[in-house]
Amino acid sequence: MGNVILGKTYTGVFPNNKQQINHGEQEKYLLEDAHESIIELEKFQQVQEEMRRRSNVEVVEGKIKRKETRYSIKKEKKN
Repeated sequence: MGNVILGKTYTGVFPNNKQQINHGEQEKYLLEDAHESIIELEKFQQVQEEMRRRSNVEVVEGKIKRKETRYSIKKEKKN
């Protein structure tokens, strides 16, 4: 899409100057059209929607739940 997020990691203050993942401790920046896009925005959004549709995870009342689907080719035995 040509966008990039800056500030995903940061370096602490001496003596703890190791690189750390930014979980909101510092500000992040979104730069739009920062570079030439590989895929058009419309196509990217279509793919994201298809991934959500195929996902086994759904959000119900703010809680993450698994769908009641099974991924097996075995058929249930009926008596």
